[in-house]
Amino acid sequence: IHLYDKNIIIVTGLWIGILAVLLDSMGNFFETLLRKRYGQ
Repeated sequence: IHLYDKNIIIVTGLWIGILAVLLDSMGNFFETLLRKRYGQ
């Protein structure tokens, strides 16, 4: 049971990291789009 809990924590941590990277790259992408569109 203890090992199972550790695996859940590891998998959750991985997913949080992946989501953070995805959100960060999406934010950069939209920021670039807005700058191109409004010429800043």
